[in-house]
Amino acid sequence: MSAIEEPVVRVILSVLGQKIKTLLNDEIPSGEHDVRWNGKNDMGQTVSAGIYLCRINAGNNVKVFKMTRLP
Repeated sequence: MSAIEEPVVRVILSVLGQKIKTLLNDEIPSGEHDVRWNGKNDMGQTVSAGIYLCRINAGNNVKVFKMTRLP
């Protein structure tokens, strides 16, 4: 039996909702996955310390959680 693949989008947002970085935008099999953020935006610049949001869209499911980036 093969794993079901679904579209997954994971982005980092500012607390104002501005997109900082797209970490993942692909179809991946269901299950547990590890995605890491290196603290840089889509242009490769390091972002400042502060509060950020991570939004994950997987199929019809959406989850948002808060993160703190330390200097």
